[in-house]
Amino acid sequence: MAREVIESRGQGTIVVAYKRYETELFTEQLQRIRRADRTVAQRIDKILNRILKNPEIYDGLLKGPRAGQCKKRAVDEKYRIVYKYCELCLKLNKEKCADCDLPDDAVIFREVFRRDEGYD
Repeated sequence: MAREVIESRGQGTIVVAYKRYETELFTEQLQRIRRADRTVAQRIDKILNRILKNPEIYDGLLKGPRAGQCKKRAVDEKYRIVYKYCELCLKLNKEKCADCDLPDDAVIFREVFRRDEGYD
């Protein structure tokens, strides 16, 4: 179950999202996309924000060496976002990953790329 904290502050409601972390690879890939096409980058940003509000919206889990990572289609299914979130690791492994020092409400964006380019 995704954690969505809602606080009321005077004029409206604020949704507190998960904490965002990025790998260097993800940051580089997203910067390349931003330079190439701002419209695509904006659409990817919207999906990233949706993931931060509810990381359980993934389209599938990856297998093999990427087990435990989620994939999400973006921009008319032409792009793929690969991410991991700590709550899923805790659910699947019943404990925190050995090398992880991130909080339980962390989402780690690992890659973003055109589907026809494949995984790095």
